[in-house]
Order: sequence, then structure tokens, then C-alpha cells
Amino acid sequence: KLQFLYLIACTRCPAAWALYAEPFKMRPTALLALGAALCAAGGDDAEDEWDDEAVGTRGVGVLAACDCSGHGTCRPFGCVCHADAERGYWAGAKCSECVSGYYGPTCDQECPGGACLPCGERGTCDDGVSGTGVCACDGAFLGVACDACPQHMAGPSCDVRCHGMRNGAACGGIGTCDDGIYGTGVCTCPADDAAGFWAPDRGCTECDEGHYGEDCRAVCPQCAGHGVCDSGVEGSGECVCDVGWAGTDCSVTCPGSGSLRGVCSGFGTCGDDGRCTCAHPGMLQPNCAECEPGMMGPTCGDECPRGVAGEVCSGNGVCTRDRGCECHIEYFHEPGGAQACQQQCPPCANGRCSPTTGECVCFASVGAGYWGGALCDECATGYSGRPTAYAPGCHLPCPGGAAPCSGHGACLEGMCFCEDGYCGEACTQRHAPPGVDCQSCSAGQWSRVDDPLPCTRECRCSGHGRCTARADIAPDVPNPCVCHPGRG
Repeated sequence: KLQFLYLIACTRCPAAWALYAEPFKMRPTALLALGAALCAAGGDDAEDEWDDEAVGTRGVGVLAACDCSGHGTCRPFGCVCHADAERGYWAGAKCSECVSGYYGPTCDQECPGGACLPCGERGTCDDGVSGTGVCACDGAFLGVACDACPQHMAGPSCDVRCHGMRNGAACGGIGTCDDGIYGTGVCTCPADDAAGFWAPDRGCTECDEGHYGEDCRAVCPQCAGHGVCDSGVEGSGECVCDVGWAGTDCSVTCPGSGSLRGVCSGFGTCGDDGRCTCAHPGMLQPNCAECEPGMMGPTCGDECPRGVAGEVCSGNGVCTRDRGCECHIEYFHEPGGAQACQQQCPPCANGRCSPTTGECVCFASVGAGYWGGALCDECATGYSGRPTAYAPGCHLPCPGGAAPCSGHGACLEGMCFCEDGYCGEACTQRHAPPGVDCQSCSAGQWSRVDDPLPCTRECRCSGHGRCTARADIAPDVPNPCVCHPGRG
């Protein structure tokens, strides 16, 4: 209670005195007097300990002295320990221990790394009155304050090895490693004519882009944008050209580059001079695409067919690498023979001779007409038309298609001329008598337009009228008679 009264009195807060007077069964003025006496007894400088003198207010006994080991100030509620550089940083109930992070007989020495972060929180400090202040580092950490990594290591956990380790040295022995707990392990490499141009991302063990040689001093050529330099410590500095390019600087285009078959037609190699060296002796420059005269086949190792007189393709065609003899338009191969264009084609008027059969293959198109016959000199079935300055002939389709004029007429200039007894565009309708238009019937006959056959009904006009002999009577007309006057 006395300690509590001390706190209240020292606040010098009348409201607090009045508030807490009731629990102590005291008037506020009496509580004020007692609190003032207690506050004075505690002292202002906190150097003097409380004595044995009783405070002479009702209900108050003798205050016992406290022990702060000479490193603090005694107060009613206990010791207030010293905490400054001059007197040390003390702790404990009797101020007999050092604050964590301090050491030595006077607790005025900070642990390495500072009292707030002793040993950088990467180890344990030997602190306290009898401590030495030495850090016992965790893991791989080194240094007085555990703020260093082993040689050639980096990173917050010292687990990143410096790049470019060679013979126990980092960065190839020629660069500088960003090591330590705040480092990345990345190398800073030389980049000048004297020390060479080295690649940081390779740990200073390889040349930087565009350089080559043991010392990485030599500069690569540009390779004309069509190749890459053989760079690096073991590089030659020569251009390795892209496919289709040649020359020391890749500026020469190889024959066949960009074609379907490719460089040198896929049968050779392109040299630095841009010339093809063909894979087989029978192939010709410049791109190995053609064979020597008289030779054929994929490797130009086969002889071309020859005629009876020994001429290539009998002198009537051209020998190609892939297909052998290709005959001139008026020649074909002898069936079962040497495929040497030995036979002459028949005169195909409107077509071409087949080089394999010798038969005429007739034209069949709008532009060339539709022709037939062994010599392609007549219209194909279903077509007609005479040649004109604007048309090739046989260019007009006949009505009836594959069965022109339904077999009952002749097609001329695309129109049907029907036989007697037939009529219509394609001669598909029958009629009687012959020579009358398709809608007329013989006397006394008629039919409706929807009858299956025309002119199959008989007229019955009772002798008092005239029959309308037609085949196109409307379905709703009951009688085709035209009655005499006065009859109906």
C-alpha cells in the first residue's frame, strides 16, 4: 500500500488523491500529507536508500531498505538500474547483471555488432559480467561480429559460391567477385585491350561476345549478318556461315540458295568462293542441278535412252535428269522399247500426242473446245459449233448433254433439229402429224397439258361444233369443242 501511495503522491494529481482516498479510509487531505512524506523519503536523485524512519501517518509501518548492488536507485517499488555509458548497463532485481548485449565487470562493453543486434543475429555473444564479448558464429559465418563469409562465398547465408572458380581462385583468377554476406557472387571482369574482354556471366573464364583467343583480345569479324564468329578462348575467329552463304565474311551467295532443292541442289557443298563441289562426277556446275549430256538419274550415273542410230532420245527429244527422254510434241516412245522417242505421232488436229502411247489426247476446255475422234478432228459427244475468229469450235454444249437431242435429232451450233414426230428443245416430245408444231394434234384429238402423253383424247362435238385439236388445253377445261352458233 505504501508503494502505491508513493506512486499516487508523486504524480501530484489531486484527482488521483481524491479517487484513491476512499479505499484507504482516509480523507483526501490526509492522503495528500502521507503521499508527500513518502515521496520526500524516496529522494529526488535516487542515490539515497530508504531509511528506517517510520512515516508517521495513520496505518503506515516501517519501510525496509533495498539492495541495488551500487548499480541502481532504490525506489519503493524496487531498484531502478543504471543504463548509461558512464555507469554501465545493468539489469536484474538487484542490478547485478548486464543488460543483454553488454559484457564486462562494469557492463559498459557492447557485443560485436551492437547491443541491439549482437553478433548480427548470426551467432551468440558471450555477454554478461563475466563474459568476454566473443561471438560464436552460426553456420558458415565468420568474423568478429559474424558479418563475413568464407573465402569465395556470398549471400545472406554465405551459400553462394563465387562464379568462375579455377584452380582455387574465383572469377578465373583475373576478375573480382562480389562476395560477402551482401554479395551476389557475380564477377566483375576485365574489358580492355590490355587484359582482354571477358564475360561476367561466364565467371571471367570465357571471352565476351565478339572476341576470341587465349587472352580474349582479338575482335571477331562481322560475318555480313549471314553467320556467326567462332568466338571464345578456343575459338578461331573465323565466320561460320548460315546455310546458303559462303566466303570468309559470309558475303557470297551459294548457288541454289533459296530454291526447293537447296544449296547446290542438295548434291554438293558450297566453298568459300561460292562455287559448288558436286557430290558425283556426272553433275554439272554451277549448282549440281543438271547432268552431263547423255546422263540422267539422281546421281547422274545413268545413261540416257538412245535410238537405233545411237542418238540420245533418237534426236527427237530432250533427256532430263529426273524423267529421262521428254519427246518433242510430234514423237512418242515405242511401246516396250527403249523409251527414246523413236515413233512419230499421228497428226492430232486439236490435241497432243501421248509420249507413252502415241494416241491423240484431245483438248477439252472452254478455251480450246471439246474435241473427239482418233485425230481430234471432230466434236466430242454433246458439243457442236464451228470455229470462228472468236471461238475454237466444238465449244457449244448440245441440249440433252451426253445424249444430244435425246437421240431424235441433230445438234448444230448448240441447237437440236428434231426428227419427224419429235419436238422440243432436246427433241423429247412426240407429236402428230409430222411437221406440225409441238402443241398441235391431229383432227379430232386433243390433250391437257398435264396428260402423260400428248394428243391422246378424242373430241366429241356431236356434229355441232369444231374440235380444238391442241395438246396444251388447260386442266380445268372439260371440253375442247368450239360450238356452232346457237349450240352450247
